Amino acid sequence: MNKKSMFIQNIKRDFRLAINDIFKENLEFAFLCGKTAFGVFNNDSDIDVVVVLRNKFVKSPRKFLTAKRMFMEVYFELHKRYGLKPDYLWPGEYVSVSQMGEAALGRAVELKGGNLSPPRLMENNELGNDKIYSYWWSMLIFSKFLTGNRRIYSNLRKNAASTLIRFALYDQRLKKINDERSILEFCINFYHFLGIDYHYQTPNFFKSIIPTFKAALVLLVGSQVLIKKEGSYQVTDKLTIWAKKLFKKTKNSQWNTSVSKSYYL
Repeated sequence: MNKKSMFIQNIKRDFRLAINDIFKENLEFAFLCGKTAFGVFNNDSDIDVVVVLRNKFVKSPRKFLTAKRMFMEVYFELHKRYGLKPDYLWPGEYVSVSQMGEAALGRAVELKGGNLSPPRLMENNELGNDKIYSYWWSMLIFSKFLTGNRRIYSNLRKNAASTLIRFALYDQRLKKINDERSILEFCINFYHFLGIDYHYQTPNFFKSIIPTFKAALVLLVGSQVLIKKEGSYQVTDKLTIWAKKLFKKTKNSQWNTSVSKSYYL
């Protein structure tokens, strides 16, 4: 193991210990994302960590905020220990499992001219609206598991990737899928809102992400959104049905979760 790999493993170990110690049985799972997770960081990078918690715990403001603030202290201390610059505006993400579940299903979609428009990363003046879900969605897809329930993490991540593929197909920029790598490369190149630039595109990155896109394609075939024919994947009318349902759900505000004030404290 080289020095960089050892450095990342030490970071993962310390964050894993802190998360389990502070959030205990209230934790569903946690993951790392961003450049540090994939080994393409520099001295100006921070450690992007997302802690996904049980719904009941997040709905208990006093307990939730106490644990969150305890962990934030560790977050800053660990950045100092490893010589990295913390994100003072967003020192970690703390999300309920239901919020992450809705993010994975396209909660942050935009409606333009009677059509769906893929989620995009929010601007600073958009804090507090549903676009925060687009960050969680992108973070989940391009992440590395840290601790907690791996099964729940993997299922939500697979759902998030399948939603991204659906958008790519519905947006009609992608006519045909040959394999999981081709759809991953397409999404990275055409959907810049994902926040994944050329720095990420290393062998380690693709090795980590491709299995999730492969699982997403299996899911889409199983739900008959895609059919595999003559060595490639082709779209069925189930995609249009999905788009209409998502449009209606978003237009009528039929999502179940919201972002509480405690998220910003």
